Amino acid sequence: MVLEATMICIDNSEWMRNGDYIPSRFQAQSDAVNLICGAKTQANPENTVGILTMAGKGVRVLATPTSDLGKILACMHGLEMGGEANIAAGIQVAQLALKHRQNKHQQQRIIIFAGSPVKYDKKALETIGKKLKKNSVALDIVDFGEEDDDKPEKLEALLAAVNANDSSHIVHVPSSANALSDVLISTPVFTGDGEGGSGFVAAAAAAAASGGDTGFDFGVDPNIDPELALALRVSLEEERARQEAAAKRAAEETSRQEKGEEPSSNAEDATMEEHVNVTAPEDIKKVTEEMVSGSGHSGGDVEMSEASAEDQELALALQMSMQEGTSDQSVASKVLEDQAFVASVLASLPGVDPNDPSVKDLIASLQSQSEATTGMWVTDECKNSFHEMKWKKVHRYIVFKIDEGSKLVTVDKVGGPGEGYDELAASLPTDDCRYAVFDFDFVTVDNCRKSKIFFIAWSPTASRIRAKMLYATSKDGLRRVLDGIHYEVQATDPTEMGFDVIKDRAK
Repeated sequence: MVLEATMICIDNSEWMRNGDYIPSRFQAQSDAVNLICGAKTQANPENTVGILTMAGKGVRVLATPTSDLGKILACMHGLEMGGEANIAAGIQVAQLALKHRQNKHQQQRIIIFAGSPVKYDKKALETIGKKLKKNSVALDIVDFGEEDDDKPEKLEALLAAVNANDSSHIVHVPSSANALSDVLISTPVFTGDGEGGSGFVAAAAAAAASGGDTGFDFGVDPNIDPELALALRVSLEEERARQEAAAKRAAEETSRQEKGEEPSSNAEDATMEEHVNVTAPEDIKKVTEEMVSGSGHSGGDVEMSEASAEDQELALALQMSMQEGTSDQSVASKVLEDQAFVASVLASLPGVDPNDPSVKDLIASLQSQSEATTGMWVTDECKNSFHEMKWKKVHRYIVFKIDEGSKLVTVDKVGGPGEGYDELAASLPTDDCRYAVFDFDFVTVDNCRKSKIFFIAWSPTASRIRAKMLYATSKDGLRRVLDGIHYEVQATDPTEMGFDVIKDRAK
């Protein structure tokens, strides 16, 4: 049996919203990744698999190589789509994660899902491929999605540069009635040159033969492989319980800090230990430190990039991925205590004189009431409505308002799929502030259907100064919760948020 450590690079770019694969590019890719992870971990109990994304907020390591299938599957949920996939950076970060694998006897493999255009030229990709070959890293490429004229040629050049003893493979998967995972089942990408996990392969093949609709969790029939099905379910439940416990401890610590209490040492130690396990595994910490310092043991591996500037960029990408918190609504410092921030907000508000005594009294009142705290006013209804608009397309727009009595951001109005931008603009009051999000669908010049989400900060001149201050200081907290916004528009009158403005920003 092959002993292997694998890093899978996921394409979560804007192109993954396309529906030319069943049920969508991104979901088809997720199903294929889940099956590959199961096959790899079942082929050998000591095999490990890691996951990283190549777009969105940049290259992010979601899971370093691990044999815990539940942890791998859990990290795939709720991924953000947007931007362009950076294949070069994704490969280099994946190679660095593999370099610091715990078991040095494991062979190294990277699997790239390329569902969007490749912006790098052949020469740059060949250079990366040669470095992978020098480091004895095998590479599997799944080419699907966008069909640029030179994309297959570029990926073939990358494969030719890295391939040694036919250990690397490429699969071109055109859009068709068959699911992406069904096509990959019979390829070496899935089976590992015929040595994939037999139980998982049999279950996946049975699922493919039945059209992919098995009705079983993870696509695994408990009657075929009961141990695998039970292990998958138990692992996922353990991962969920662990994350819920970590979030609960974080909330308790936040509550203590708000009350001015000193956190207990045991609780603090437990929280810190959980945070390290979730967001900053030791091997990734070592990767980051060695990339910045340029040090590290050789272990037979060659440095992926000779340029220190590239190392620092990759280190920054890893650092950002490690520092992602476990909660989207973590409490930040009181923004009104930042005098520079207050001055910038006042300067941006039309018709507001910062030297007006009434304005100064209002700021002092807000500070004393501790009303302007970032990221703690947003209700679950706001998040759920936004997710329904983003993923299920059941809303065309959502209008949010601040309830000054309860100090919460709530949903004021939602627009159904049949409503448009005119209905959104008409729903905004002329004498009060609001937030709004709008899902703008359009077709590009190359006949590709896309969707962009706009965030609108509506602050009309006729609204109260207090409302302008509250909405201006609370905006970042709401934006942080609404993950997946592409553009922001600030408007004080209808002309600043006209439909032409939206169309021009989306180009």
